[in-house]
Amino acid sequence: MIEQGFMVPQLQVQIPNLIEGIGSYYADFFWELSDGTQVAGELDGLDKYCDPTMTGGRSAARVMSEERRRESRLGAAGLKVVRFSFAEVEDVAKFSRLLEAYGIPRGPARPRGRTT
Repeated sequence: MIEQGFMVPQLQVQIPNLIEGIGSYYADFFWELSDGTQVAGELDGLDKYCDPTMTGGRSAARVMSEERRRESRLGAAGLKVVRFSFAEVEDVAKFSRLLEAYGIPRGPARPRGRTT
């Protein structure tokens, strides 16, 4: 997203759980747009559904249910949520269209690779 010139997101931003009133959620990526719209970006991987070190003994169905509830709570906090996979990130055109659809502002493309 940075190489394509999109607004640089904040990482791992804490979002309060307004429904239960306790605890917080963390958005992988977070943008606050000039009109006040808040967008949470969630990078989805498959390990969280099947890797025992990540599931904590929960079934894949349970993990997915909790993930849906979490996304609902982010929505209740006023955030738009955009989910994407590694494969989508690697498809530059598709990923760019996705971020644009959620209103993430974009300027001129930046060069690939490391800059100093």
